Order: sequence, then structure tokens, then C-alpha cells
Amino acid sequence: MNVARACAFPILLLASLQIVFPMRMPSRPAQRSGAAPPPDTTPLSKAQIGWGTLIFVLTFFALSVPIALVQRWLFDQAAPRDVLLFQHRLTDVAAYPFLPGLFLGIVVSGPILYRLLVWYAGDRVVNLLDRPDRRGRPAALRDELRTLRAWAWPIGILTTLLNLAAFDTFLEVGSREFIYSSFLSSVTHRHPTAEVDELVVYSQRKTPFGNIARNRNLAIRLKDGQAIDTMYLIDAADIPRVLAAFRRSEGFPGKVRAVDGYW
Repeated sequence: MNVARACAFPILLLASLQIVFPMRMPSRPAQRSGAAPPPDTTPLSKAQIGWGTLIFVLTFFALSVPIALVQRWLFDQAAPRDVLLFQHRLTDVAAYPFLPGLFLGIVVSGPILYRLLVWYAGDRVVNLLDRPDRRGRPAALRDELRTLRAWAWPIGILTTLLNLAAFDTFLEVGSREFIYSSFLSSVTHRHPTAEVDELVVYSQRKTPFGNIARNRNLAIRLKDGQAIDTMYLIDAADIPRVLAAFRRSEGFPGKVRAVDGYW
């Protein structure tokens, strides 16, 4: 349940937002004083566009931080570590929650700012939404809000799928076995630690772009000849903890080798 809640947090947040702050475009002005205000065909000024963009950017950045912190807390609750010697998931990377947080901040800030706009403009909100932009495009702001609303659900679904893929990219070392799953793989591999032939620590690693990075990398070599690259499973700083966990695991032969180079 905790895993589902943590991974589905983006879609649950957006669904709740649609209930609390729905973005319903007004079709006609409110008739509070009798007559509707005359249509305004004056293009939005550069100052209005600039201030509106600045407020939007500041709002979505400000909202991204608490969203990312909540996402981090949910991931921590979903992956208890007290029963394992070592565990690392891609979602444990400190910067990861800010990736879905930024996307969610964009779509969350839209409805909130729209409600503030309706509150501030009152009866004039329809004319404001329908004013053309600097290029003369009619109903510019209305079209932008509709586009943002249309993108809300795809962004929620994609960030939820990204959370599932990242959470399922992990390496766990237990008292008798280790388990791992690679990124975008539906297969979970399980091996007794007694099957490990050696752990090889390389002083460098080769990136997917072909260049050599001065970051350590760990390879787990099994007795059947299989080699497991942990570059996407753990951080380089976690290598000492992984080695210590394997040494404490039952059946590990205890062979660790350092190589000055890359695999």
C-alpha cells in the first residue's frame, strides 16, 4: 500500500486538485451590475506578459519544493530498511523527487493562479482571458490555460510511471542473498550470496556516451561467469556500504578486488 501511494502520488495530487481547484473557463461575464463590460481588443502589453510569466515561474518553483519533500517522505515510508544489510533504489537519489516535483509544480500552479486571477479580476476576467497577445493572437491567455489543463493528466500519468520505474530500480543485500532489478526491466533477479565469485571495484566507469568518468564503479561477478554492472543501481559513494553488506552476508567467499581502470 505504501509503495502504491508513493508511486501514484502525482496522479492522486492532480485528481485532488481537480476537485479543489477546477479550471472552468467562464463563457460569459457575471452580470453583477447589469450590463456586461465592453470587449477589450487591446493586446496584452509586454509588462503584463512579463509579470504574468514571472509570477507563474516563481509559483511553480515555490510549489515544487514542498511537493518534492512530500514525494521523498512517501518513498522513505515505502522502502523500510531495517530488515536488510543494504538497500538502494533510484528514488533514493537526493535530487530525484525534484524531477516529478518540477513537472507537478507546473500543472499545480496553473489552477491556483487561475483562481487568484478570477478573484482579482472579477467581472473583467472574461475580457482579460480573451485579449490578444502581442502577436495579435485572440484569446491568448484562455488558450494557454486550456493547454495547461489538457497537459495536466498526461503529466500526472507520466510522472507516476516514472516513479514506478525508478522505485523498481534497486539493489538489496540480505543476510543470505542479494536482489536487484534494472531500470525499465520487469524482471527481478535473486541470487544467493554464495554464488558470488568476487566483487570488483573499478576506479573509473564508462558512461553511455562513451567518455570515461573518474567515478568508481562496482561489478558483481558470479561463479557462472555472469557479471552484474551496478552503475545504475547504486551511487559510487555507496560502494563501501555494499562491500560491508556482502561481507556480513552468509556464504559470501570474501573476495574483493580493485582495478585501476574501467569495465
